[in-house]
Formats: sequence, structure tokens, C-alpha cells
Amino acid sequence: MSNKDIKLHSNFISDIKKIITTARNSAIRSVDFERVKMYWKLGERIFVEEQQGVRIFRTEM
Repeated sequence: MSNKDIKLHSNFISDIKKIITTARNSAIRSVDFERVKMYWKLGERIFVEEQQGVRIFRTEM
């Protein structure tokens, strides 16, 4: 392999790594965002029920 071929191969591998890393980071951010949305909606739903005086969880004492 010539130096030019090695450099092209190196650039190719670098670009592939960059694409994978960018996609992976984007997926992580998307999952985190959806998780936060889920917990927000759960909290909101529990709050609404609580404000209406509905006992959601059974507590035994």
C-alpha cells in the first residue's frame, strides 16, 4: 500500500467512526429525552389524581 492509499484508508476509517459516534450520541440523547418526558407525564398524572382526592396507592399501617 502506498502512503496515499494508507492516508485514504485512514480517512475512511476516521469518517466511519465519526458517523457511528454521532449516531450513537444522538440515540442516547433521544432516549434520555423520551425518558424525561415519560417521568414528567407520570408525575403529572399522579398529581392530577392526587388533586382530585383519589387515593392511588394503598398504604397499610
